[in-house]
Amino acid sequence: MRTYVILGSVASGKTTLARLLDKAITKRGYTSKYIGININHGFAYIITKILVLLTGYKYTSNYYLTLRFNNTELFCKYIGLMAVLDTLYAPIKLLTSIFVYKLYHKLTKREFSLIIDEYYFNAVIDYIYFTKKLCKACINRWKSLALRFFYKVTLTLALAALRDTQMIVVYLGTSLCQSIIGWVKREKMSICDISHLMFRTAGNKVIARNLDCLKHIIYNVTDPRNDMRNILRMLLETL
Repeated sequence: MRTYVILGSVASGKTTLARLLDKAITKRGYTSKYIGININHGFAYIITKILVLLTGYKYTSNYYLTLRFNNTELFCKYIGLMAVLDTLYAPIKLLTSIFVYKLYHKLTKREFSLIIDEYYFNAVIDYIYFTKKLCKACINRWKSLALRFFYKVTLTLALAALRDTQMIVVYLGTSLCQSIIGWVKREKMSICDISHLMFRTAGNKVIARNLDCLKHIIYNVTDPRNDMRNILRMLLETL
């Protein structure tokens, strides 16, 4: 069984590559599952949506960003509870998206590939950025404990889900300028926290290089169409 974990800079083509790979593997007659997995869109997101609706803030891209850019103080006060809610959601998301799928194919003795877009590591990187940079002054003892619990549970479960697989890690890099342009287009908003984009890129690069895997592929994307074709060819050779 192959597991492809795709990490990288914002707007570097991670989701595009993941979906192309999923289609290409299926076309070759193999079983493949694309997983765009993000624990940040769980219980905490529902509460954030309610908060935004109650406050009447103008919606921008998603409810986290709406709260963050309209009321940073409230966002930072709320981050401890957000971490607790995401910790509770992580096992449910992993169980329904990966563990059950792996168990089914193990029992039926069928070979398959998992293609994981971004994964939990991005959620961890975002929380580190918010607590160490954006909300540093607001982190008290209980928030610190909640965040440490979140990191431990999330990373333990995330790595456990990848165990017993032949993992291939792909890191897609792109220029900061391209990340900014891509962010603005994707989120449909003119506000952009450049330091957050840079932090995400650095965090993804560190994780990609340190994951214990069968193969690392690190690629700097400059010509999206041709580069996606080249990377896809490299990945299909690993089947």
